[in-house]
Amino acid sequence: STLVTGLNLQGLGGVNVLTLDAAGKVIATARRDGDYVRLMRPTDTGTFLLCTNDHILETRTDLGEIRQLRAEGFLHAWKAHRYADGSTLVSAGYGAFMARFDAAGNLVATFGGKDRVPAEISPNFYASFQVLDDGRIVVANWQGHGPDNGTKGRQLLEFAADGRMLGAWRLFVGAFCTVV
Repeated sequence: STLVTGLNLQGLGGVNVLTLDAAGKVIATARRDGDYVRLMRPTDTGTFLLCTNDHILETRTDLGEIRQLRAEGFLHAWKAHRYADGSTLVSAGYGAFMARFDAAGNLVATFGGKDRVPAEISPNFYASFQVLDDGRIVVANWQGHGPDNGTKGRQLLEFAADGRMLGAWRLFVGAFCTVV
């Protein structure tokens, strides 16, 4: 089966998860109150991490809540990554920082925020990210819709596993890059 999440799917209102069979037919629906959902990511333990506006909601398939992961400043929390040890890394969207939670769901650290990176980074919206095999974290720092955003801030950020900034790049059309 396939799970699809979104807002007001099939007129249900709120945050919805539809379960589709192999033919694409809806075979189950689940609903929770909410006004934003970005990604729904499975964990190795069979739960799901739903990125909502101001928190990450960990649920069962039926959207039954297990817990919420919250950090002051989340705004359109974008992506969550569950590590093998049960800890979770989250990009804060317009909060423009990364947050790390321990296996119990407690906030243990934030990094990459406006007060912790050089001004030329211009943190705006921390979106997708990738945890590399060696633990480094590469984060997309989206600068907005429209032309000329390639000249704003740095759009690709690299952090060590402990949150130290390692590098940042400004990306231009034509694959030109500069390293900070």
